[in-house]
Amino acid sequence: MQPADFSVNLALRAVTLPGRASACLATGSEKKASCYGNGDCLLADFANLFFAVSDGSERFPSASSSFLGRIGRYLTHEPAPQTQEQWLALANRAFARQDYILSATFSAVAIEEKKGQKSAVILSGGDSRIMVVDTKNKCVEFETEPDMNFAGRSPDLKKVFRIPLAPTNRRVILFSDGLCDVARLAGLDINSMVAQVASAFDVDEVPMRLSRFLKRKGSSATHDDIAVIALDPAGLIPRQQGFLIGGTSPGTETAFGQDLAAGIVPDTWMSLEQARAAGYDPVRAGFVIF
Repeated sequence: MQPADFSVNLALRAVTLPGRASACLATGSEKKASCYGNGDCLLADFANLFFAVSDGSERFPSASSSFLGRIGRYLTHEPAPQTQEQWLALANRAFARQDYILSATFSAVAIEEKKGQKSAVILSGGDSRIMVVDTKNKCVEFETEPDMNFAGRSPDLKKVFRIPLAPTNRRVILFSDGLCDVARLAGLDINSMVAQVASAFDVDEVPMRLSRFLKRKGSSATHDDIAVIALDPAGLIPRQQGFLIGGTSPGTETAFGQDLAAGIVPDTWMSLEQARAAGYDPVRAGFVIF
């Protein structure tokens, strides 16, 4: 394992590994006014190079963190899967344990390297999405299609993909359906928007650029929660660090909003050591560091 050099911003619910990966979570504008929880959740397990987004319902927003947390525990306590079939079996164990009322989407990628060739093992159920972007030609090379295989509602996933990754000029983008709202409200095709942003900016900036696309354009249109993860697979190597962000209850989301209004949530980029010493518990932001 290599030493970590991660940065986090608790107020933005964002994390970055410079030049390699970044992720952020944004609460939907109407959710803030209505005191809902944030149903979107993201898991970034750098030890196993496994990354996922999930979206729970408004009624049970923590269904997403319950589901991804379960997968995270599997990966923490067991050897990582080595084949497509093993990844599918791991996901289906988590599917089998998800209660019917706790429906959640699931889009995940494991970055593998075998004989010098990197690949993305992709699993997806529901309407969260994954895109592999060719940044040289500014186009989407591969994308998952929305379906009705929600955790909690479907007994299992049926399909797993292995996508070979070119050694350069590739980005892997995972996002919840809130980003599709943003594209629609901006009058853009979601594929075009993701490809253009992923190609134009460093991987560190991509999630924030996408999730705050409307705000940057001066729009006040309401949108759903948004979770985004951006990866540059060429430079990714295992690091002993992980993050589970979001999937918060209404109470947690309300308290976090109050902390933001009071100015007690650190709104600056910090190392993990600085974040731990900042005096603000990241868990209050729905931000678990492991």
